Amino acid sequence: MGPNAAQLDTSSYAPGYAPTDSNTLPKWSGFINVVNGTQLADQQCKRFPVLGPNTWELLEEAAGVISPPPGLPSNTDSVEYTFSRAAQNYQTTVRFRAHGVSPSYQLQVSPGNYTASAWRAIDYIIARAGQYGIKLIYVVADNWQQADSVINYVEWGTNGTSNNTDLFFSDSRVMQIYQNHLNYTLNRVNTITGIQYKNDPTIFAWDLLNEPRCNCHPTTLANPAALPASCQPNCTNSIATWGGSMAHFARQIDPNHQVVIGNEGFWGQNSVDKQYNPSPSNNWASYTGQNFTDQNSFANTTVAAFHYWPDLWGDNTTTFATQWFTSHINAATYLNKPLILEEMGKQYNISTCNNDACRTSLRVPFYQAAYQSFNTSYYGGGPMQGIMFWRLVNGPIQDNGDGLGVAYTDALFTGTILPNSRSALQYATSKNAANCTPTAYAPAPAVSTTSSSRNL
Repeated sequence: MGPNAAQLDTSSYAPGYAPTDSNTLPKWSGFINVVNGTQLADQQCKRFPVLGPNTWELLEEAAGVISPPPGLPSNTDSVEYTFSRAAQNYQTTVRFRAHGVSPSYQLQVSPGNYTASAWRAIDYIIARAGQYGIKLIYVVADNWQQADSVINYVEWGTNGTSNNTDLFFSDSRVMQIYQNHLNYTLNRVNTITGIQYKNDPTIFAWDLLNEPRCNCHPTTLANPAALPASCQPNCTNSIATWGGSMAHFARQIDPNHQVVIGNEGFWGQNSVDKQYNPSPSNNWASYTGQNFTDQNSFANTTVAAFHYWPDLWGDNTTTFATQWFTSHINAATYLNKPLILEEMGKQYNISTCNNDACRTSLRVPFYQAAYQSFNTSYYGGGPMQGIMFWRLVNGPIQDNGDGLGVAYTDALFTGTILPNSRSALQYATSKNAANCTPTAYAPAPAVSTTSSSRNL
């Protein structure tokens, strides 16, 4: 097991410390802002591409509740490995779940009552990322898991009388509990840096909820009228209203950071763009409660994000992939907002495809399609500002779990992700964003961490 977060070794942390060994990243100035509608830049107008991995259970590894992956270099923990390798490989951003994924280890165990070691682990993750110049997409809560997830909020808000997860988006009691947690998160003081989260430029964006969906998982659409109420447009409207409301709430407290909803990018039943959903012949995706363009139209949803999961969605062709990317680029152009592909996962069978040649031939065409769309948009002045892959194998040992992991040693990374990331970063930093006025970054003063121990 790794070190418990209560005894995390933070002795090497110092505000001025910036590792220089093979760091490929420029020094960003202050917060990342939206400029010219669809571009991202720091406060000195240096363009910022969103490039990097998603992580899984980084919080748990940092807290020491699960063992770190085998093969890590000596004197290196999982967090250090994640950010040091990202900085060495032109990866500007890491998306991490700031919540538990198992009931055995939750951040919030009941409304307002938190696991102290989990918060300290999050503090440590943010502090370490800042040392390496890595920006973070901070995922506040999740739709799928049984910890810090929509089901928990619904059970809390209804005193255990309902497990209808649609209430997460419409019940005032449930929404207040989520809002209270969001408020505490934004105002929390990092116990290592002394900086409130809302004032920390290490954080790029708040991701309100990973993959919000209505409680609808139709197996057939032969008779849509017979589907439960969750599959009808009223829940889609509730998700839109919820996202707009929570984004507004976050930006009222914290105007410094960007906000994304976290949805997969499907279009709803009443959208003409549902033709671009996966499996359009039955269009199951239009019944999930998402409606990409409408739900990203709110002013305080400042960055549009979408996902791509060809195997899970049952539309496993590069033709669909290109159409999926292009349709979202077109929608973001219409919205006049930056667009990021914040999750992309291509799966392989770990039993039958157990060598790098097989994994590469299977996955590379899909990643090439993604980067081709990104490059065309980014270099052409379009809205797509980045790609984030699922998921980083947090160590040098090849993934032996779900067949979705990507290691920095994989041919997929070295031959496709790395060169495209390098080119995008070099292009981004070669000249400043046009029509952008530089502003001085004045770091917020460190404050007492006493207040951040509330409810711990």
